[in-house]
Amino acid sequence: MCIVARIVWSCGKSKAIKVTVVVGAITAAIYHVESQPSESGRCVLVDSTSGRDLVGKEWNVRTGVIEYGGAPAIVHVGVAYFSNFTDSRVYAVGVEKGSEPHALTPGHAHAEIESKVFRFANFDVHPKHSQLLVSVLGDHSNNSSPTSRAAQ
Repeated sequence: MCIVARIVWSCGKSKAIKVTVVVGAITAAIYHVESQPSESGRCVLVDSTSGRDLVGKEWNVRTGVIEYGGAPAIVHVGVAYFSNFTDSRVYAVGVEKGSEPHALTPGHAHAEIESKVFRFANFDVHPKHSQLLVSVLGDHSNNSSPTSRAAQ
């Protein structure tokens, strides 16, 4: 389980920076997801101790799940799992410098459609089966009646 807190503070002329704090339950390492007002609100996952971004500028660590919400990322035993807002896929990246994210959920031939269909948030690693990542899944495949459920 991860401890998550949300903080909002003002940064100059009505530019708010939103921060989600993520604390690894096993290592107690602290990371945070912060919005970048100067980059159209792109969100980035940051190692709070070193200040180093865990993902590059092409990533947007944010979720489109609105019904239940939840953090767009979790860090567990040296691996960060996150929802990329651009394509709504789930990725994993090592927290060590130089690691590159790799996709955990499949792509779609029409990425613009997929990003409107499945959205992931509020991740956790299963307590007995650590290879199993669970999350809230927002399913918008039926636009008139979107649903949310647990995904694994």
